[in-house]
Amino acid sequence: MRRLAKTRNGAFLIQPRWPEREVVISETAYERLKAAQIRLNVYGIRLAVTRGVERQGPWFRNDRRIARKIGGWLFRALYPSRSGEIGDIFSPNGHDRDGNAVDLRIVESDKVLSLLPYGVFTPKATIACLQNTHEHALNLVRQALESAGFSIQANVTEAMQIHCDVKDMTDARQTA
Repeated sequence: MRRLAKTRNGAFLIQPRWPEREVVISETAYERLKAAQIRLNVYGIRLAVTRGVERQGPWFRNDRRIARKIGGWLFRALYPSRSGEIGDIFSPNGHDRDGNAVDLRIVESDKVLSLLPYGVFTPKATIACLQNTHEHALNLVRQALESAGFSIQANVTEAMQIHCDVKDMTDARQTA
């Protein structure tokens, strides 16, 4: 595992979400992020790593479980038609395992793109508008991450916080 403190780390940035002071990711994820960043350098786009594996321990685990339950209830109350997304948005999504699940931000021309201005509570219409506005950068980032061996979360909200997972390349080679 690689521990990354808040800083610029080579070409990409480390911007842990509050209350974290560092991001912990696997060596595989780190190397693949470096490969993706190299592809993005020619476009003036940098990746900012915001989340990797969650801190462990009973206090943190219980705290997150309670926050996720409350978040899910609030989301359902605000967006009853989107209740099918609650499992995708309010679960650990692999951040509780091996450091291969990573959340990112996009930095273009030294400006962090605001892809979810209200966090996971951003309305779908706003998300669609922001997808159109930042379509070029989003496509470049997705292509770079996928070619570096990541898969992007299918849920639109998770995809906008650039939640990606290291693909198991042995499975990909066997099916190719």
